[in-house]
Amino acid sequence: MLKIIDVTKTFKKTDGKRVLAISNMNLQIEEKEFVCIVGASGCGKTTTLRLLSGLDIPTKGKILVDGSPINGPSPERGIVFQEYTLFPWRTVLENVTFGLEMKRIGKKERRRTARHYLELVGLEDYAEAYPYELSGGMQQRVAIIRALAANPKVLLMDEPFGALDARTRDFLQNELIRIWTSEQKTILFVTHSINEAIFLADRVVVMKSRPGRIHDIIEIDLPRPRYKTGEVFKDYYTRIHDMLENDLDKEQP
Repeated sequence: MLKIIDVTKTFKKTDGKRVLAISNMNLQIEEKEFVCIVGASGCGKTTTLRLLSGLDIPTKGKILVDGSPINGPSPERGIVFQEYTLFPWRTVLENVTFGLEMKRIGKKERRRTARHYLELVGLEDYAEAYPYELSGGMQQRVAIIRALAANPKVLLMDEPFGALDARTRDFLQNELIRIWTSEQKTILFVTHSINEAIFLADRVVVMKSRPGRIHDIIEIDLPRPRYKTGEVFKDYYTRIHDMLENDLDKEQP
């Protein structure tokens, strides 16, 4: 349902020089699939996500959702960033209803939908709280369900757990899988963590840098729930780690 076709993206620097961020990228993601993109800093992971969100446009190539080109941001593509992007002046409930307001959904239906998602992540008792009253992990749960409440076709996630402590990160990884299993959304998740990618994804897209391009796509043939201590899990980790290390070695002078 999501196709990246021969996409290249260049940026113009302040000195006038052009930087090739992504080169001839091709990727197809199926409906209800969970795909992670992993790679070193500067390999084009976030650029790819911005192109899919419609916040940027390709220099060459095209991106399609259900056969239609992406021409800008749309409620059909929900986004969750690493930063806590909740509106501080709105309650938790009002944050979750925001996307529904943009879609002109009636107030009664907005609140019913928001309360459903708050119950899904165990935050129904915090509906009238403000973001500053929540922990970082709780704020990210609200950000995730705010994106889901608008019923997007695709959920795009850019290092959403990167700023959290290890225990909270593990908890939210399990929460995300539980939500994905329940809601059956298509998810594209960007991460620096190989462990996180293997734990979450049906397939892991390994990126190479300078310019950003796909090095390999690895299908993760592990049943859920997954455990990070098994031998097969470690084999996947070693395989992806070696790819990234070889890429880094080639960049060294």
